[in-house]
Amino acid sequence: MRSQYELEMEEHDKHITWMTKNGGFAKDMTMRDHYAGLAMLRTSVGSSYEQLAKTAYEIADAMLKARDAK
Repeated sequence: MRSQYELEMEEHDKHITWMTKNGGFAKDMTMRDHYAGLAMLRTSVGSSYEQLAKTAYEIADAMLKARDAK
């Protein structure tokens, strides 16, 4: 039986493949935008979309900082 992580990565790969093959809606996305989108999937914040977006980009910035620190 495959783990939840493996199932999530398979689903993620399907979307990446679609975007790559078709140019998709995300052809102009930055790595920061991508990380923010992923953060939004896992983040529950207050009652406003503005707060959710702000928090998602704060998480994305932290992810990029950690990535650059390697």
